[in-house]
Amino acid sequence: MSAELHCTAELLSRKGVDYRVIGSRAVELYGLIHPRQYDIDLVVPRDSLRSMPEVRRDLRDEFPRATLGTMPSRTIDFMPDGQSRLTYRELSVPLDFTTLSKNEIDGVQTLEPHTLLETYGTIGGCYRSKDNLDREFLSLLSVDDPDPAFREFREARERLYPEYKLAKFAANSLLRVIPSRLKLYSQNAIESRLEASCE
Repeated sequence: MSAELHCTAELLSRKGVDYRVIGSRAVELYGLIHPRQYDIDLVVPRDSLRSMPEVRRDLRDEFPRATLGTMPSRTIDFMPDGQSRLTYRELSVPLDFTTLSKNEIDGVQTLEPHTLLETYGTIGGCYRSKDNLDREFLSLLSVDDPDPAFREFREARERLYPEYKLAKFAANSLLRVIPSRLKLYSQNAIESRLEASCE
């Protein structure tokens, strides 16, 4: 496990923030090693977003290139002690109570492989070619059926908001061509605005 993940888990635990690591860093916990990556995508309860600027700052003190992504918390309304939901604008689809149960690997909280697999395309709205290997790897590990709420949510979002997928595709295309420093700045600005809106 990377030192950044271990440090992130410690910082979040000290703050009392329940979390799940998702994305390619979570896939690494299951054994698929990626080229050096610095971003860590998280799902946290929305009321914990206020704590994230301090956690992000403390993590960067130790690992200056590390970034914490909390954007998934806009799609996954994670309620550790209640009914978690998938949300977009007025669309809200409840998840089974066990769907976001933690699977702890080396002291880091993540999701079961079948649930991680469903987050691809649900959070981002479209599949990126860089995620294909992660998705293939997770499908090999997945032994349980996914929560049908993920498919229901994706289908309803496409039906009710057809512009969403096109906008996400355009944004992903743009991100492929802009310099990485600008990409990092953009992500940090978006994360900060999201967290500030929760205060």
